[in-house]
Amino acid sequence: SKGVRVMAIAPSSPAQKGGLRGGDDRSKADLIVAVDGEPVETPEVLASVIAKHSVGDKVKLLIFSGDRFREVNVSLSAVP
Repeated sequence: SKGVRVMAIAPSSPAQKGGLRGGDDRSKADLIVAVDGEPVETPEVLASVIAKHSVGDKVKLLIFSGDRFREVNVSLSAVP
């Protein structure tokens, strides 16, 4: 599956609240495959799609997790 693997989740972040899972273990870490319907296959594309939005915007992430897809809505926050 193509996408961007979630490596780490900041505590209390929108990603954590959205239930995203990160880590080195391919079987447990989530894969972000699209943001608001736009496919993301590299971290650079993910960053450029996210950059089109502002802090506080809600985005819909399509996540591949284990053996299924799910959608997660997250609000973008400033990185501390």
